[in-house]
Amino acid sequence: MAAAGAVLVATLELLESQIRPGVSTAELDAKGHVKNRSGSWLAGRDGAQPGIFMFASPKPGRSTRQEYYKGQAEDHFQVLRLNASVTVPYGSTTHAVLTKEWTPLEPGVIDHKYYERGIGTVLEQTFKGPVERNELVSFKRGS
Repeated sequence: MAAAGAVLVATLELLESQIRPGVSTAELDAKGHVKNRSGSWLAGRDGAQPGIFMFASPKPGRSTRQEYYKGQAEDHFQVLRLNASVTVPYGSTTHAVLTKEWTPLEPGVIDHKYYERGIGTVLEQTFKGPVERNELVSFKRGS
């Protein structure tokens, strides 16, 4: 969580295919200076282990760990539905993968995320717990 007055800028997820070997985070102050990098980790260091960001062939009911760094990153997910409908400022689709995501580090909190093939996360919203919503506003395909 960002401290009062701070701005949490972004989390850069270092992905190779569907494997998540680490996460690099930076919390910035109001002037854009890095305050801390807590939550960052790299598989193979200090007991951190890679996880699966998304199955290549998702099927409802399948679940796994997305990342593991004891006490810092312990996210899990389960595929709930294929061909889910979702509308965000970027656009609409009826072919999203809907997942349920949770971590033992935040007991009682469950997020639902919608993924679109070739794009990634288009919507993340709280299903249970403190209300949060992140939606895709724009997307530009690389060359």
